[in-house]
Amino acid sequence: MDSWVEEGTTKGSKETTGLLAPKRTYQTIGSLAGDQDEGQWERGRMLRLLYFSSFLSAWGNRMWEFAVPILLTSVFTDSLLPASAFPFATQLACVILGTMMGKMVDDVDRKRVITLSLITQNVCVLICAVILYFILPFGAPHPPLGNWHFDVLFAALVFVGAIAALASMVEEIAVGRDWVVVITNGDREALTGTPLPVVGPSCPLRSHQMDRHNRCQRDGDADQPLLQGRCAGGLLARHGLHLSQYVLPTLCLVFVGAWNAVSIVPEIWALLRVYGSVPALQKTLQSASSSSGNAFATLWAGWATYISSQRIFLVSFAYTLLYWTALSPGALMSAYLLTHGINEIYIALYTGASSVVGMIPTFFTSTLFKRFGIEKTGMYAIWGQDACLLVCVVFFFVPNFLHLAGLLGDGPLDGAALAGSFLAEYSTPYNWSIWAFLLFLILSRMGLWTFDLAERQIMQEYVPEESRGVVNAVEYSLTNVFSLLSYGMGMVFYAPQQFGILVLISFGVVTVAALCYTQWRRSGALLRPPPPTLPSAQAIEEA
Repeated sequence: MDSWVEEGTTKGSKETTGLLAPKRTYQTIGSLAGDQDEGQWERGRMLRLLYFSSFLSAWGNRMWEFAVPILLTSVFTDSLLPASAFPFATQLACVILGTMMGKMVDDVDRKRVITLSLITQNVCVLICAVILYFILPFGAPHPPLGNWHFDVLFAALVFVGAIAALASMVEEIAVGRDWVVVITNGDREALTGTPLPVVGPSCPLRSHQMDRHNRCQRDGDADQPLLQGRCAGGLLARHGLHLSQYVLPTLCLVFVGAWNAVSIVPEIWALLRVYGSVPALQKTLQSASSSSGNAFATLWAGWATYISSQRIFLVSFAYTLLYWTALSPGALMSAYLLTHGINEIYIALYTGASSVVGMIPTFFTSTLFKRFGIEKTGMYAIWGQDACLLVCVVFFFVPNFLHLAGLLGDGPLDGAALAGSFLAEYSTPYNWSIWAFLLFLILSRMGLWTFDLAERQIMQEYVPEESRGVVNAVEYSLTNVFSLLSYGMGMVFYAPQQFGILVLISFGVVTVAALCYTQWRRSGALLRPPPPTLPSAQAIEEA
């Protein structure tokens, strides 16, 4: 069943020049349609196995990420320090060591990389669950810093959690940015049932299968927060804590640990089936000798490669900037809404609605890609998001403008009074403005996820095979950098009255991201990948 790819093809081998279709595709005109149907069906089966494995892995990993802050907050009820320190440390580890992980994806055999990353990720989550179980008895309003038992346990939790985050990063890059590209690039004309023309990168024929896989994976990314919150949050429901302060957290740990222990088998099975069915994935080591050297040299080389990648730097940088925001469902937004008097139920509905709207683009992006091209669709999406956020800014400051207009009617104001009017909160009679603000925030998620799909596919197609791991790892690290900046931004402007500053900064960052992407699209025509290389007539006859 693997006849839809070149036999014996390895990463970097001379047989794979440009985007040559498989040898069997050029046999005879009569057999072409049957070969295309068989190849497309087999390719689709491989992508479904990839999605199945990625779904199981992401579900366990994100359910754990969702549960840890809740568990730590339930243990230390008056302190956010442990719940903040854990994600901060794991993201910092991805920033510092992400380039090395990406280089490993480039240099090491694909089978070894994916197997090691999945085993490491699941085992580390199990270990973290055990460590967190031993932290539960330390329950108190504040963490007992200075107690060496607690300090050792929490340090171990952070250390093992960082390893799990790095392993998850490797698995995501290897499958989403390398394996799917290898599988879909083998036979482009089989995607449409028509002869392969010489086309530019915006041609809708180029990546239908890749687009479908990306949409399926992003569907899971968008709907998992809805279900994961019900699984982890249901086990930690506040109304059941009267039974025991340890029973429900323990049940949550058992559930998460059991999921990771059981799911590792089908995850590895699915990926090994794909690996065994696609000879193009069975690469030989090309640059093992280049992996030597210290971590700082690797880090520097990886960032240098990323910044010098003119084909994708601006579009990738625009994507990473979107992580520097307070205008997304998360800790900062939830905290502000709570201080504004919004009930927890409505905050949960807002988060759920954001996830549902985030799934909508997965149903029509393929049509947009065919109609406008991937690059232009990405530009429309990010500017659409920016326009929605502009409306959000207007509605957010409507109470301030109305109050300011009333003050100006009473006489001139000095600078301090003007600044104070913008830092003040007015809940009545302008409470409708916060609901309009949330509505357009929800609508902006449609542009965000459409741009996410476009950027993902651009990275898959524009990044050379030999540097996919490093470039995508640096992008992954940069998203963590901007996420950390979001946390830092909330720490600097921590007062609810200062949330308007966060709104303006977040809108400004998205605008800068849109400008970066627009500049990339205008200047990237000469930097696009070369069109597919078609075989000569003599080669077809010989085949």
